Amino acid sequence: MISAPKVHSRRRARPCGRRQRGVVAVISVIWVMVALIGLMALDIGNVFWQRRDMQRLADTAALSAGQMIGGGCATAQAHGVGSVRDAGAGTVNLKPADTLVIECGHWDPTKPALPGPTPYFAASVTPYNAVNVNVSRTVPFLFAFNWNSPSRIVSAHATAASPDMNAFSIGTGLLNVSDASPVNQLLNGLLGTSLALDLASYQGLAGADVKLADLLTASPLQFGTMDALLDSKVKLKDFVLTAAAALSTKDTVKANVLYGIAANIKSLDVSLGDLIDLSTATPGAASQASVNVMDLLVGAAQVANKSSFVDLGTSINTPLATVGVKVAIIEPPRIAIGPVGTSAHSAQMRVLLDIKALNVNLGVASLAVLNLPIYIEGASGTATLKSMSCAPARADASLTMDVETGLLSTCISGAAASSMPTGSNSSFCSTPATVTALTVPVILLGDVGVTINATVPVKASSSVRHDVVFGAGGAPGSAVSNSYQVVNQNVVGTALSGLVGTLITESTLTPVVKLGPIVITTPPAVSSLLTNVKSALTSTLAAITPQLDALIAPLLRTLGVDIGYSQIHQMSMRCGDVQLVY
Repeated sequence: MISAPKVHSRRRARPCGRRQRGVVAVISVIWVMVALIGLMALDIGNVFWQRRDMQRLADTAALSAGQMIGGGCATAQAHGVGSVRDAGAGTVNLKPADTLVIECGHWDPTKPALPGPTPYFAASVTPYNAVNVNVSRTVPFLFAFNWNSPSRIVSAHATAASPDMNAFSIGTGLLNVSDASPVNQLLNGLLGTSLALDLASYQGLAGADVKLADLLTASPLQFGTMDALLDSKVKLKDFVLTAAAALSTKDTVKANVLYGIAANIKSLDVSLGDLIDLSTATPGAASQASVNVMDLLVGAAQVANKSSFVDLGTSINTPLATVGVKVAIIEPPRIAIGPVGTSAHSAQMRVLLDIKALNVNLGVASLAVLNLPIYIEGASGTATLKSMSCAPARADASLTMDVETGLLSTCISGAAASSMPTGSNSSFCSTPATVTALTVPVILLGDVGVTINATVPVKASSSVRHDVVFGAGGAPGSAVSNSYQVVNQNVVGTALSGLVGTLITESTLTPVVKLGPIVITTPPAVSSLLTNVKSALTSTLAAITPQLDALIAPLLRTLGVDIGYSQIHQMSMRCGDVQLVY
């Protein structure tokens, strides 16, 4: 058998070769695409790298310029440019062809948003507290995009705010207190404690301060952030323990005084937002402010007793008279922290001096007690930060405050002490006070009942306004940290006793005479009795004036209530705490 030629086998091999050549073409196309994608990735990566480099430049220039914004816009701009141009090896450098623009302005996120990438930055608006930096660079395309456009502009911007911060209060402190007794009495009444500390302990607290940042991390509360601190309603005892823990990192002796005070504080809640007024849009910078420990303690105690009635007990007890003191805190004091324009307020409160004249001889009758309830209402004084001047040397720094003393009004009133936290002053003082009720023998009528009521127009002190300068150019010895100044200081005791004496002189004593249940016309014997009552009250008050001055006035001052007098406590001033805000 003869086999046929195997020509068909060669014919089948040809399609296989064509398929192999097709695979090579496909693979080549894929590799070309991969190469193009790789080149595109290089271009894109270069753009993003350049953008990140631009952002570093913008951040560096913004932070550097922001540190010097207090020295003026030109100084800040020069400092910002110098930080990124020709800065030396190993640093972020601006290339000669790059564009750098530094704007000075005011940053305030509490204002309505503005159009643009930095909605809360207003360029060229004073007072300057921020800078806005824009950096741009032309970046060439190396490979893939070169046929469409040879380059693109890459830009970045940053905003840095540097609001100068100040912490201060008005109306509280221990500047002129020479006896610990009124302070113990005040704190025992507010805190429910039985303190008997000496003056040195209180003066130690008055000279101590803590950073808000330390309060944020101290136990037991550990707030964490400024917003959490200001939004917190906590136990007063826990807050004092937290302040003690924050203080213990630098002064264990003073911290132990606070720990001792906190040990027996009664259960009271305190809203810290009512104590600290943070008037700044940069809480991070505010956390570096220092606040006075004694102001924190007394202020927190008053906040915890807001809208409540506190009986501080009897302050004067003599054979001639006794004087009890009751306090109602209408609005607590506020510690202010913030830039220029920030205001601190002293407490608004009512104080009852419950004066009882003892063993009074009225001629026609002798009495064991004559009552004279005198109410003092202290309206809030205000201190507003008017200007700040930072300087490299601390001794050259200064600040100015516009201080307005609070109005002080007094009256004789029969209103119940429990109603002290409520009601307007005019309505509160319109209730006549019953000075005494007694029986008087009258010819032809026999014994008649006489009730003597006292009323007096509301007396108010005038408000005084002054500029107060701390630091360079201020009063001798004043400084921008932990310093006190007094506006319109009077001899407080003289002013207090004079105010009380004026009330007696100008008061109207009105008798209500009854024969049995029937009200009758006032007989002459009762008219002479009124003169004797007013004389007895006047002489009794004159006799107790030295003790009124020595004991009551310091107590009122510790509460922040004084006559034509405001004490401003400048706690701490911070400059150049710059931070990126955008």
